[in-house]
Amino acid sequence: MKLVLLNVFTLRQFPVLLGILLLPVTDAFSVSSSPLSAAAADAVIREEMASQTARDAERKARLLEVPALEEAVVRQGEDIILLRRVAHQAPSARNQDERLVTLPEPVGENTSAPPPDRRPHKSLTIFVTIFDNGLTEIRSMHGEKEQARLTTLSNVDFSWLPGISTVESESAVYTVLAIVNRVNRETDPDRSPPDPGVFSTQTREYIVESETDAPAEALAAIDALHRHYLKHKVQFEADGRRAEAMRAARERQNQPAPPRETVINLAPVRSRMHQ
Repeated sequence: MKLVLLNVFTLRQFPVLLGILLLPVTDAFSVSSSPLSAAAADAVIREEMASQTARDAERKARLLEVPALEEAVVRQGEDIILLRRVAHQAPSARNQDERLVTLPEPVGENTSAPPPDRRPHKSLTIFVTIFDNGLTEIRSMHGEKEQARLTTLSNVDFSWLPGISTVESESAVYTVLAIVNRVNRETDPDRSPPDPGVFSTQTREYIVESETDAPAEALAAIDALHRHYLKHKVQFEADGRRAEAMRAARERQNQPAPPRETVINLAPVRSRMHQ
């Protein structure tokens, strides 16, 4: 069976496959934000490293303020661990404050709380193959025993799909784990990409193939995945490009770490009977 769902939501049926036409191609799906430059990424990494160094120094100074009864030095390669036996310390006012928990105000009779979302929460693992001609293949399994196995061929390029995302359909909320593989004809000559001629050039489309009748819930999940990705594609791509720039900057800053000096204060723990 082949289903064609148009933008006006009319339905036609044909034999053989399942196909759904989605959204027309517009410029709204292009990324408007400029990518993070190498210089900017390097500056962010340097700032992160400086902040971490400052936090480590502050923590070390705070620990060294406590008088030590005895000290011992342990060396691990070039790193040094300073073990300090200190007297029992009463909890400070700051630590006591950190243990305080502020409970939310109760909802009054005149305050209308939003209705609870009764849609079931489900997990969905998809295996995504992205071809260098812009097509994407998505393999997924649905149902309690994963008896419905779908192969979806889409002309939506899912290159910026996050590894984990939350996708909502009308009947369920899915935590989607995406395992992404990219196929390049130069590096993978044995894996030829699908023919893009099966799709229209003016619409976002996908074709679903299944050896058995695909349940409506499975089709709804695939459709929701497409709509979710297209809706957030600009942000996904911006986040992905920023992550790539940050990874490259970290590789450029990947110099041998200087020897570390770690301070550990060891204090006896008193029971309530001795307090």
